This record gives sequence, structure tokens and C-alpha cells, in this order.
Amino acid sequence: MASDELRRLWKVNKRDVALAKVRAEAAKLDGGAAAKKTLESARAQAAPIAELPKTLDGERVDLELQDGSLTERRAKVEREMYSGSGLGAKEIALREKEMEAIDGQREKIAARIAEIAEALPKARARAAAAEKAVEGYRKAFEEARSGAAGAQEAIRKRFAELTSARAEAAKLPPPGLLTRYEAIRAKKAPGMARVDGLACGVCGTTQPEKTLLALK
Repeated sequence: MASDELRRLWKVNKRDVALAKVRAEAAKLDGGAAAKKTLESARAQAAPIAELPKTLDGERVDLELQDGSLTERRAKVEREMYSGSGLGAKEIALREKEMEAIDGQREKIAARIAEIAEALPKARARAAAAEKAVEGYRKAFEEARSGAAGAQEAIRKRFAELTSARAEAAKLPPPGLLTRYEAIRAKKAPGMARVDGLACGVCGTTQPEKTLLALK
């Protein structure tokens, strides 16, 4: 077989190898899917952290309203005791007990409000840090998606160029030789390999020297 024919076929093979590499590169592109998954995970983790300051602040407001109601109730009971309406000892004792209960409730409320006041700055700082982290992941996702779009376009262009070059190169080898090549390539790519010494450059199998001489 004339070596010139093999050189023509080798040009086809080079295009096929290049096309295979481009396909492999395209398969690795995820369109920013990995960055999106990271962003979604960060958002899920940040959600309860961001919600905590609002929850604490809402609880504080509710407690202050409760304390206000209790204060009004205590003032009313106290007025009843000292209004000169002639309450008996039993009625006075009941009102004193009620005021003690109110004072106990207000103490608990005051203690919880103090806890919230101490916890809020830390909760807000954590929420701000979580929000900042999410924003970083969001920007990374946008960059990954934008970069993937550019890479996809470059791959598409390269693939189109190689496909066109492959079609032109396929016109050069004899049809019979090209058919044999395509059949081999269909079974196991690549359909052709360079020989290094006596060994196949792809699988490393040693070829008989007579066979190689016959190809020259």
C-alpha cells in the first residue's frame, strides 16, 4: 500500500482524534451546574441563620407587649386595693397574691428580653456573614455560567471547523481504504495510530517488521 495513501488517511484520523477531544471537552462542561448546586446549598444553610434575628426581634416585641399588659393589670389591682372601697382581708390577700404572680411573670419576661438583647447582635452578625457568603457563591455561579457559555461557543466553533476539515480530508484517501478505516474506527477508536519503532503508539502492541516494511 502506497505510503502517500496512508498519509492522506492519517489526515482524516488526525481530524477524528481532534473531534474526539472536542467532544470530551464538551462533556466536561456543566453549564455552571456545580456552582449552582453549591449556591443552592449555601442558601439552604443560610435561610435559618438569616431568619433567627427576625424571630428573636419578633419575640422581643411580643414580650414587651405582654409586659405592658401585665403592668396595666398590676396597676389596676393595686388601685383596687388602695381605692378605699372597703375590701376585706381575704380580697386584699387575693390581690396581693395576684400582684406577686404578675411580678414573677414580668421578671421572667425581663430575663428573656435581656437574653434576646444579648443574642441579637451575634445573630445579626451571623446572618450578615451568611448573606455575604451566599452573595459570593451567587457571583461565582454567574461567572461559571458566563464562562461555560463562552466555552460552549468556542467548542461549537472548533467542532464546526474540524467537521468541515474532516469532510475535506475524507475526499483524499481511496474510497476502499477509507471504508476499511471507518469500519475499524466504528469498532474501536482511533481507527489509525502512529508506529513508534515497532510498537503501536496507542496500544503498544509490537508489529512484525515485515508488516511495517510493507506499508512503506
